Amino acid sequence: MSKETRAGNRAAAATPGPTSEPGGHKPDTLSPAENEAKYQDLVERANDGIAVIQDGIVKYANPSFARMWGGSVAEIIGTQIADHVHPDELPLVMDRYRRRMAGEVVPAIYETALCRKDGEKAHVELNAGIITHQGRPADLVFIRDITERKRADEEIRKSKDTYETLIETLPEGVTATDLEGNITYVSPQTLELHGYDRPEELLGRSAFDFIAPEHRERAVTSLTETSEKGVVKDVGYVLLRKDGTRFAGELSAAVIRDAKGKKMSPV
Repeated sequence: MSKETRAGNRAAAATPGPTSEPGGHKPDTLSPAENEAKYQDLVERANDGIAVIQDGIVKYANPSFARMWGGSVAEIIGTQIADHVHPDELPLVMDRYRRRMAGEVVPAIYETALCRKDGEKAHVELNAGIITHQGRPADLVFIRDITERKRADEEIRKSKDTYETLIETLPEGVTATDLEGNITYVSPQTLELHGYDRPEELLGRSAFDFIAPEHRERAVTSLTETSEKGVVKDVGYVLLRKDGTRFAGELSAAVIRDAKGKKMSPV
């Protein structure tokens, strides 16, 4: 490990503290060599990748970084860090590295992308800071692989886009509210039915504002029933347009739940 680690161990050993445990027993103490071995073991067994970069060269890499890259520690040591950064991210990563080493304040934690040994892109979160390695400044970098999380986020985004497209092409109007009946989403067809031009004109308003006064009590009952049963179908109402004119409509509603089954909103 680096001299900074050894210095840190000596500082930790010198920190004032109790000299004995209750009952007069002296606490166990570790020698500097034992401390060094303990922290070395922690670094070697860490789930995140850890690297020490000095003069743009990888001076140390733990086994997790090697596995993430797809090779061995021996293959990584001595390589240029730029060789491990994805080309799309190279200007940003190297600019932050150079500025950090020059003493400038740059983000310590940020997301970027590296290249695996086989050329595959790996999305990562970096956490970097300056240490002293063999008497000179170096960059200590913790590397967390977030590739699977990024893939999951992309799948969610694609699914959301698909469902939004389906909703926006339905002939019926679709409206989402919170559990109190306040509007959180309206489809283009809903805007057209009620004579509005922009979603912002409806968002945040009570859905009951667009139901004729004589039918609002029934609507409150339906909202409660939807929350309790999960769904109601084909309930007839007199609805209101922006200009105050009326039209007959049928409403069906269902409760949307999150991944844990918690109620989110009726649609």
